[in-house]
Amino acid sequence: MNTEDINEKRIRSIFRMLVALSRGNFSYKIKRTGCNDYLEALIMWFNMTVEELREILKHYSYINPRDSYRYLVQMSFVLDNQYRIRRFNAPVPDLLGYEEKTFNNKLFKDLLSGESLETWEAAKDKLNQWQQYAVQLFFSTRQQFLVPAFCTLSRLRDSEGNPSGILVTSTETVLQEDLRDHTSLESTGTAHDKPAAFHGEPDIHLLQKVYDHILHNLEKPLPSLKQLAHDFGTNEYKLKRGFKQVFKKTIFQFHHGERLRKARLLVEHSGIPLPVIAKMSGFKDYPNFSKAFKKKFGHSPKQLQKQLLQKGRKKS
Repeated sequence: MNTEDINEKRIRSIFRMLVALSRGNFSYKIKRTGCNDYLEALIMWFNMTVEELREILKHYSYINPRDSYRYLVQMSFVLDNQYRIRRFNAPVPDLLGYEEKTFNNKLFKDLLSGESLETWEAAKDKLNQWQQYAVQLFFSTRQQFLVPAFCTLSRLRDSEGNPSGILVTSTETVLQEDLRDHTSLESTGTAHDKPAAFHGEPDIHLLQKVYDHILHNLEKPLPSLKQLAHDFGTNEYKLKRGFKQVFKKTIFQFHHGERLRKARLLVEHSGIPLPVIAKMSGFKDYPNFSKAFKKKFGHSPKQLQKQLLQKGRKKS
């Protein structure tokens, strides 16, 4: 490829990124070409700016988490034991820019950027030791963008307990208006509640570590507050009060809610048997899981699965 073609390709990439940014999408990075010129410096600046914006949004979601920023699943893949793609959810072709047939039987690593291949190999080794592992990967799009994604890898098993594949789910922080706040404003005529003032600045970095630890260990029983405080070098009072101040919910409420959120995503996108989903989400048995699920979402996991099957039949 000559210099003019490379420059045209880079300019198109910058234009696509500007369009994505104008729509509030901070998911993309532009692939570097290795050229040593002003255009490459501009690309590097764009990538750094987008990364900083992503971090600002992520940080803001921690210090004022009023549902304005939500983690939503963007992509889901079901891989076989050779790490080939067997199933994927609807957003995948749109996000990566490929036709659906491109993904059939494709090695998952072929969707990743070169910088993520080593990380992927290490993640596979971890998955052989643990049932679940979280890692950041960079996907490569047809338009030569890089899509950073925090992925959860989960080992799937058949009814006899034998390994049957891997579920890969990625999440992304997206900006979403809190409709409940608007409803409250319209019905009461009062302004939004102001964020609670901190009585003594909470340790945001510590609380974020606790938050991440819980999020990555949802299948395990929640440790006692005393144990969590000890593990993170703080005391029970500071941990309990700080977590509630920052996240507007107790540690137990957060843990329970995220278990159910994970379970719902698995019901919607994985095709895994419901009793297995219950165990993967940390519930002791299916009846308790079903009861908690219905209380949270207004319908049982079985009812949701049935609705999804009916919608699938209508589309086909």
